[in-house]
Amino acid sequence: MQDTTDFEQFLIKGDSVYRIKQGYASFSQSLVYFDSAQQLAERSADKRMLAAATFARAKVYDAWNREPLKTIALYAAAAELFRQSGEEQKYLYTKHLVAHAYDKVKDKAGAGAVLRSLILELVQKDSTERKAMLFIPELALIATEVAAYDLADSILTHLTKREWIKNDPKTYNYLDHYYLSCSRLDIYYRKKKNSVYLDSLVAAYQKLSTLSDQLYYAQQLHVLYDAIGDRNRAYQYIKDQNRLQDLLFAGDDFEKMQQSLILSETAAERRKTAYEATISKWRAYGLWGLGLLLVVITVLSIYLHKKNKKYRIQSLRLAQTNAALDQQIGNVELMNKEIQHRIKNNLYTIYSLLHMQQESTDNEEVILHLETARLRVESIATLHDHLLGNCNEVDFGAYIKILVNKVIACYEHQRKVVTHIITEPVTLPLNTCFALSLILNEWITNSIKYARSAAEVLNMDICIRNNGSFVSLAYKDDGIVPDKITEIKSGLGTEIVKLLIAQIKGQFSVIKDHPYHFNLFIPYGEQQ
Repeated sequence: MQDTTDFEQFLIKGDSVYRIKQGYASFSQSLVYFDSAQQLAERSADKRMLAAATFARAKVYDAWNREPLKTIALYAAAAELFRQSGEEQKYLYTKHLVAHAYDKVKDKAGAGAVLRSLILELVQKDSTERKAMLFIPELALIATEVAAYDLADSILTHLTKREWIKNDPKTYNYLDHYYLSCSRLDIYYRKKKNSVYLDSLVAAYQKLSTLSDQLYYAQQLHVLYDAIGDRNRAYQYIKDQNRLQDLLFAGDDFEKMQQSLILSETAAERRKTAYEATISKWRAYGLWGLGLLLVVITVLSIYLHKKNKKYRIQSLRLAQTNAALDQQIGNVELMNKEIQHRIKNNLYTIYSLLHMQQESTDNEEVILHLETARLRVESIATLHDHLLGNCNEVDFGAYIKILVNKVIACYEHQRKVVTHIITEPVTLPLNTCFALSLILNEWITNSIKYARSAAEVLNMDICIRNNGSFVSLAYKDDGIVPDKITEIKSGLGTEIVKLLIAQIKGQFSVIKDHPYHFNLFIPYGEQQ
């Protein structure tokens, strides 16, 4: 009974510190209490206590946001323990956090599978039970995170009602998240340029007090305003985002939290090892407790104990060395991620500034140059986004579809364009993808600006073939070639294309009788 009382006190104290959410210091301090609760739960072997302790540790990993697979595993384990102990509402709540952990790594399949399984369980509940489940609107937010907008709209329509939704200081700002889900549905799903929910989201952002929540909503508002074309407000929120991010990473709170998690995991493994060693020891004493055999076993045990002690000392030293190396590797990875994140923000800041400058001038030549520069920056930013999870090589077929759509979207107000893209599986190095993206940017931009077709719609054909020793890239549009034009006029864009082709050691040719139809061959595989 005393263990149970102490266990509850440790959870309460840990939660009170966790809810402060003022940087990583709050989370690492709460972990001290949660670790104490974990020890009591393991000693009691009570499933309810184990479920609550596992859930508490999962929250800390979720807040840390650096080991998503660990977060998913902890939430899944906690959900199963809650289910086995008969705590159904806690089981359903924790299961939705499993989907939330999947959406953080953009695993649409994993998040979707958990959401659909959860929805099947929730539709069997009556409205009174669902009303008490404040987390149901979170399912819609998770669905919008992985672009499952039809699923999100169905959740808000059939599983909950607006009057049921409110913020809960002990868990999440459910009402604020509802505004975010509805804003995404209006902008991305219903294609609205103005959403009343976006105004509500701005008002909610202005009332936030915790640093982590402010950073999250600044990021979301930047993306939403950028999506509807409000560059000024998008720029305002990206500045807020950078400022809040600097505050969050200020000092050594993050490193302390990382050290706390490492020490916590080490202590848990040590307790597990000690428990297993104790059980093994008593079993050995029970089996070998007879007569002279006991003497023989005792002598042997002394010998083994010495050997084991020596082995433990060696293992401890090795573990300490490995822990130090892991920490150094983690610090390098964290620094690299931070640098990449800042590069991404800077690219989009440059993009936004060029777009704002373009809109503030009436000089057509200036507009043309700014628009060209903006598209080149966006090509680099798009490639950078695609590379965040692939450091050395890129799936060029998938990436090129994203690039083409973004370039065409910039000119959709000028003319209608239809693209026909044929790609074969091909993975190319970073420098080759960078050059090809700029080359295609130039060709597509020139086609949209200057090609004159017989119909209102301009058609473009892009074909990528993998021939083993080389990759071929064919490009053409259905523009009409004026008489007497047999070759392309040399300009800045043409010179850039020539330099990029030379850089990747490519071979370039123009289709006969059409100077704007191109064939490009790039070395691939062992020939590269």
